[in-house]
Amino acid sequence: MMSAFFSVTRRLSLEEDPTQPIVDEPNQGSDLVYEPNAYVSWATDNSLGDFQVSLDAGGYIFHNHSDYSHGFFQFSVEQELTESTKLKFFYDFIPDLYLGKNALPQDTQDT
Repeated sequence: MMSAFFSVTRRLSLEEDPTQPIVDEPNQGSDLVYEPNAYVSWATDNSLGDFQVSLDAGGYIFHNHSDYSHGFFQFSVEQELTESTKLKFFYDFIPDLYLGKNALPQDTQDT
């Protein structure tokens, strides 16, 4: 959880951002933040060696500033090939990385 929190705060601006509880500036506002998180891991042995699959998903849900709510999803697969060699696939997805109001571009042509 700490790596996800650091990753999120590293990308944020200190100006007008309710996700920065350490910075105490007047008139910045405040909010209740709920941080749900789920981590699932499964490991086994196969003919090549140790094999592990893990899933980490979570988010930051803001009560009063819902524009700042966002989540993350991390998935990894690790296969041991030899005692000193492992092959690891890591997928990291953070939708709405840029906080605030987000809009998808829409085609306005009539069909």
